[in-house]
Amino acid sequence: MLVLYGSKYGTARRYAEEFARRAGTAAVSVKGRVPAAEGITVFFGALYMGRAYGLKRAVKKAAGCSRLLVVTVGLADPSEPAVAESRSGAVLAAVPQRLHKNVQVFHLRGAVDFARLSAGRRLLLKMLRSMAERTDPVQRTPEMRAVLETEGKSADYTDFAALDAVLRAAGLAGEAAQTE
Repeated sequence: MLVLYGSKYGTARRYAEEFARRAGTAAVSVKGRVPAAEGITVFFGALYMGRAYGLKRAVKKAAGCSRLLVVTVGLADPSEPAVAESRSGAVLAAVPQRLHKNVQVFHLRGAVDFARLSAGRRLLLKMLRSMAERTDPVQRTPEMRAVLETEGKSADYTDFAALDAVLRAAGLAGEAAQTE
């Protein structure tokens, strides 16, 4: 099993490392040197502008694997159907059609620390906040609501218990897998 992650601020990395710890393996950044792997590749990607950071690189590095589990990590609540649908669509759009039958997608909620964001990212969030404030509250998307809730703040929605579904999909036994 190969566990990869694409992360800029650390939440996708934290999820990948916890998953890898439970699976009894190591997590590797898609930016680094990736070992050859067979079987299952599990990729954790932070969402930026609706795309999973590092997914295209992960797909290339997982070319020889039989299954690809893609885990998106973003600020909006993935339990909302519109969020999960949007994220799944973005993942499948980034994965070649020939691999779709071997891909399974999961969505986790991440974190934000406004003080740690780059100046460009802070500016983007301020623009998104402005747009969300001008939007009728009934028409706001889940992403707009998340920006309004967190802009200028620190919020951490990380939930390692949500990894159990990914562990089961990878053929591992949830909390029982390497929790000590």
